Amino acid sequence: MEWLRLSKFAIGSLPTGVLLWGLTIFLLSIKKKSTTTWLLIGYFSVLSILLLSYVLRYSILSRFVFNTGQLSNLIVFGVVSYLLFAYKFQENSHPLESKIVTVLFLIAALYIYISIFLRYLVLEKTYDFQAHYFTYVFGPGISIVTGLGYFWIIIVFLRKTILVSEYAGPLIPSRQNFLSMNRLTNRLTVAVLKIIRPRGKRAKSLLSFALLTFGMFSVSFLYLLMSTRVISRETYGFLFNAGGLLTTFAIFIVYTNYTFEPSSFRWKLVGLSLAPIMVIMGIVGSIILSLADTSFDNQRKLETGQIKSMLSLNGSLKLPLEVSYIASRPKGGGRYSDTYVIEKSQTEGLEVKDFIESDRIEREKELAKSEEVLFMKNTVFNREQSRTTTQNEIDRLMHPEMVRRFRYFDLYDTDSFFIHYDFIFGDRLYEIGYSYKWYRTEIHRTAIKLFYIIIGTTVIIMILFPVLFYRNLFQIDLRIF
Repeated sequence: MEWLRLSKFAIGSLPTGVLLWGLTIFLLSIKKKSTTTWLLIGYFSVLSILLLSYVLRYSILSRFVFNTGQLSNLIVFGVVSYLLFAYKFQENSHPLESKIVTVLFLIAALYIYISIFLRYLVLEKTYDFQAHYFTYVFGPGISIVTGLGYFWIIIVFLRKTILVSEYAGPLIPSRQNFLSMNRLTNRLTVAVLKIIRPRGKRAKSLLSFALLTFGMFSVSFLYLLMSTRVISRETYGFLFNAGGLLTTFAIFIVYTNYTFEPSSFRWKLVGLSLAPIMVIMGIVGSIILSLADTSFDNQRKLETGQIKSMLSLNGSLKLPLEVSYIASRPKGGGRYSDTYVIEKSQTEGLEVKDFIESDRIEREKELAKSEEVLFMKNTVFNREQSRTTTQNEIDRLMHPEMVRRFRYFDLYDTDSFFIHYDFIFGDRLYEIGYSYKWYRTEIHRTAIKLFYIIIGTTVIIMILFPVLFYRNLFQIDLRIF
């Protein structure tokens, strides 16, 4: 299976996906489910599909994973389900508002989802080497609707907390203070006190949901931080998976504790055991794969340094077995060039025009992305000024030497994907290229072992643990009699 190549991010997403599927199955197993349980099942199901699509994209090195993009976009409907859950949980205090708001968000979700589906054939396709997956350039529509949905859900939970809180403590210690406070200030103060110190089981559960929803909002906000290069892809992946896993599990615990749905203590115990183990495995797996990635990177840098040393000593280039090609270009002219020479190559059919076209495409992509980031960060620049500034920087500055970079010559042929390291010698910049598929294979060898460990551990906890728990409990009952 040459298409199966687990990347270092696949193992980070797998534990979160496994836990979400487990929670969804548990909720489905509850007999006589209420409306709120069905709505929470809808939300968890969409989150499970989202994580499944991530794992598939991180694991399959093939253009066919383009089709998983719409699975990820289903998150907008999951947020709609969670929004209706927020209104209906315990008691729907605003029935008319809930219908209007839910319909509006549903229309927005349908519009965004269908518009992307209809534009599928014309959407820009790309391979994200930082995330290691094929993807479409969808734009910010999905993120905007999702973020607004979570924000409104927080408001709904806070309003309901204020409404049902049984707070009755002293607010105004003296008549003088009472006369100096107007009615609006009085109401706001009481509302704040009810949120800070809610009284009653119902109010506490609603506040817990508000805080956990803020956690989900923060997790979704991480994508914006990553897109604007405030945080790295590695940091985003870690925070997204760990934060999403802990927050969704906490939502599940709060719901089962504060609802009247019958639930098994045994399965709660399984969930409490599975969640921390999945978090630990996700973190440990990510660390192990990051070390494997760093080791591969250091070895390639060492080989590139040896090639540079040979060039310095005798002025000749020798192609090591692992190297796919050696190309060169004038060292001036910025990050990209329209003049290349293929010095050595072990890749069949590789031509100079492929390098020139690849540079042209990458230049346009970097220009568009950097321009957008600069425009969002700098309110002084307009769109044209941002583009001009970015273009000047790209055409003036060079990429740093001995830093791993990527390029592809044919988006639909993964054999044309390469990792390369650059160095300057004399008046030329040399590019040492390695097969990207080889890199993915090296990471896959470690990742697949971690995959089996995570799945095996999950099976043991979810199947054998309840059986052992039941047998031990049965033996204790026999001893009593």
